[in-house]
Amino acid sequence: PDPRLHPLDSVFLHVRLTSKDFEVFSGNKGRKFQLLNHRVDESYALNIHAGNNTMHVDATASSMFAINRILSTLEQIFVWDGTSLLVPGLPIALSDYPRFKWRGFMLDTARHFISVKKILHIIDAMQSMKLNVFHWHLSDAHSFSYSYDEKDGGFAAYSPSATYDRAAIQKVVEYAFDRSIRVVPEIDMPGH
Repeated sequence: PDPRLHPLDSVFLHVRLTSKDFEVFSGNKGRKFQLLNHRVDESYALNIHAGNNTMHVDATASSMFAINRILSTLEQIFVWDGTSLLVPGLPIALSDYPRFKWRGFMLDTARHFISVKKILHIIDAMQSMKLNVFHWHLSDAHSFSYSYDEKDGGFAAYSPSATYDRAAIQKVVEYAFDRSIRVVPEIDMPGH
């Protein structure tokens, strides 16, 4: 085995949240959320060292959203060799922050309908790449894929099954939020 790789049986993660100055709002189920906008500080620091087949991670996060960035970084550091989890180059000390406040991905479901399940997979990939904005193009002259109530039945969509109802959109927004990704919907006006 490579002496630079450390096999692991367990990982101990300790995160200290440094900011107590959060903008907080209440969600639809009484949950409190930190406001996710372009001013959120996503910086963090990691110190990683090994013991006997264990890894200790001491982290400092500037916000709740920085914790997701820490987890993405750890995911990138681990190496799976087919039998065990390895970590190269220990000890590791790093501090990181995003260079750009808007790191996004745009998905045009107005022209190309994509299932909610596939959208959630895209959001998972965005998290691993530390992207923070999901620009969701929901409508265009070709199609209006948002079904705002039961009566409209997807009247302007490619088909009634090629629509997103309120519950589907809420599911995507909450799923993205849990991964520190902001959803920016684009709904075009007729004749734009």
